[in-house]
Amino acid sequence: ILCYEILAGICLISPNGQQKVLHAITEAREILGERTRFQRLVDDIYRNYGNDRETDRVRTTAMSLINALLSSGPAE
Repeated sequence: ILCYEILAGICLISPNGQQKVLHAITEAREILGERTRFQRLVDDIYRNYGNDRETDRVRTTAMSLINALLSSGPAE
């Protein structure tokens, strides 16, 4: 959750933050061997956690990152 919050903040505050975050997510995909760039993010949105409160917290934070990526400018 903290990672998503930090990445969203970088998107919204830093100049060229969106490009930096997209680059970091792309690099992480390659290191973690994921099929697509946003696989971890999508998996976290669909995963159920220990209780409804935690599930909602993760989903809200993940969607906040998606919103920050989309509102920060054109995609790569």
